Amino acid sequence: MKLQFIKLLIASLCLFFIPISSHAQNLTGTWRLKEFNKLKGADYADAIPLTMKIEQKPNLITIERTNSLGDRDTVIKETLNYGEKVKNQSITKTGRKKTVSFEKTDEGSAWLKQTEIFQKEDTGKVQSLNKETFRLRPDGVVLSLLREYVNHEDPKGNNENFIVDATYEKLTPEQLAKETATGKGVNFIEGLNWKQIMAKAKAENKYIFVDCYATWCGACKMIDKYVYPLNIIGEAVNENFIAVKVQMDSIKTDPANIKLLYPLARKLETDYNINALPTYLFFSPEGKIVHKGTGKLDAKDLIKLLAKAKDSSQQMYTLFESAKQQKMPWSGYPILAKRLKEEFGEKELAIEVAGIYNSKYLNALSEEKLLTKANLDFIGEYIPIVKSSDQIFNLCLKKPALVDTIKEYHGGGWAEYVVNRTVNREEIIPVLQVAEKSKKEPDWEKLDVNLTKKYNKELATTYVLGERIAWYAKTENWTAYLKYLKPYLSRLDLNKINPTYLHWCAWYVFKYSDDPPLIKDALDWIDLLIAKWDKTSVWMVTETKACMLYKSGKRDEGIALMKKTIQMFPEVKESYQPHLDSMIKGQKIWLTFK
Repeated sequence: MKLQFIKLLIASLCLFFIPISSHAQNLTGTWRLKEFNKLKGADYADAIPLTMKIEQKPNLITIERTNSLGDRDTVIKETLNYGEKVKNQSITKTGRKKTVSFEKTDEGSAWLKQTEIFQKEDTGKVQSLNKETFRLRPDGVVLSLLREYVNHEDPKGNNENFIVDATYEKLTPEQLAKETATGKGVNFIEGLNWKQIMAKAKAENKYIFVDCYATWCGACKMIDKYVYPLNIIGEAVNENFIAVKVQMDSIKTDPANIKLLYPLARKLETDYNINALPTYLFFSPEGKIVHKGTGKLDAKDLIKLLAKAKDSSQQMYTLFESAKQQKMPWSGYPILAKRLKEEFGEKELAIEVAGIYNSKYLNALSEEKLLTKANLDFIGEYIPIVKSSDQIFNLCLKKPALVDTIKEYHGGGWAEYVVNRTVNREEIIPVLQVAEKSKKEPDWEKLDVNLTKKYNKELATTYVLGERIAWYAKTENWTAYLKYLKPYLSRLDLNKINPTYLHWCAWYVFKYSDDPPLIKDALDWIDLLIAKWDKTSVWMVTETKACMLYKSGKRDEGIALMKKTIQMFPEVKESYQPHLDSMIKGQKIWLTFK
């Protein structure tokens, strides 16, 4: 009796501790997209539904999806029989056989929906496969969807194949009713000019919310149709904001109230860097710009944006002004610069904030405190802020080895990179701009004297040589280019030089030089590149080597290497075969390249 009781107790405990996730739960409910990630392949607007209404009954499931497609939504509803080895068959509009199955996965904790569309000519051969895995979390209110789409007619996946995953939240009937109720949406005012709008905002002590849109903008139309009419958005906007829509483009049929704000549209576009639509601008009751947002937003995200627009600790332009006036803790500058650059797309403002941080804070640090990975990474994000008078510039110039032990950089030489960018920006670019404007060759001797005076002769000679060959390449003065190319490259570490740049140097030697020693040097450059080039695209440099071998008199070697390149990389045959044919005929192929 006692033994039977223990067995029963153990069985009960085992049942109690079976994890919920071991069973594929019922998916019934209304599901709204929270977030999604592209894991592989192309971006498609309809890859992931915005919402899903699922009703799952024994052996029967109905899925209604709402997808975003430009300025409209598409709703697709399908009812499927499901179970092990149950396949729903139909014919697509293009006459192709289609089968859809829905069943538990092998692990039993999820559902797999699999759609196969077969080739029209061969109904036994799959053209495309769409696999969707639904997984309900134990709490029953979060649903994940992993979608993998493969078009077998596009084996490399260049155009259509993708993998995305998404997370959905379950809406209660009360939430759904509240969040979808319409009739008391945003009250956009019309017929007032900007001066009158500001006066109204000041009189009512409300912020100004400006929706910048265009007639061609699909995302703008989606927000007009599905977001602004919602009661919850009307409540968030109407009580706190004077809302106005400003059309950024113009068409012949625009009514008078749209044309009234044409001047405002141009001013906003110029003053606030509007390069994406929709853009949302927010002004204080006094008419001062305080915040900005961009992109297609759902109701939840728009409500968050509206809240930030009223919060001085979150307002983008308010924070920027605080940084300009140095009323912000120094620790906040890197964070604000990153937000301006990545969240708001305000690269120029980000550089301005970063410049203040560098000149007023980083320059005042001791060498030991300045040379940290965090500080150098920050400077690396905003190289245009560096000036030749800065401490970091002088350390890069005089102690490059020390700096390079802290800051990682592809190929090494970050300190040299900082010096190059700064010297070019301050000393060389202005000289080149004057020369281009006057259509005369730069005064190289004067530039050499100025650089020698400010830095040293070694640096001056290297920079002037580099700029001379760049100038001659741009002006296609190949005689002068070839004269200064080798002296310039002899001053550099070829292992650190940009591989693409070195490849072009070798190519210009092949095309324009008849000097055997220089051609031999260029072959050495190519061998250096072949040793370090990405093996999947090494054909770029092996073709150059084949051409140079041919021109140098080693014709058989050149032809053999060209044949080998085509054999190893069939995808280049169409473009390389004519060159090979010319080589076999003994033609001067360097004269045939454009």
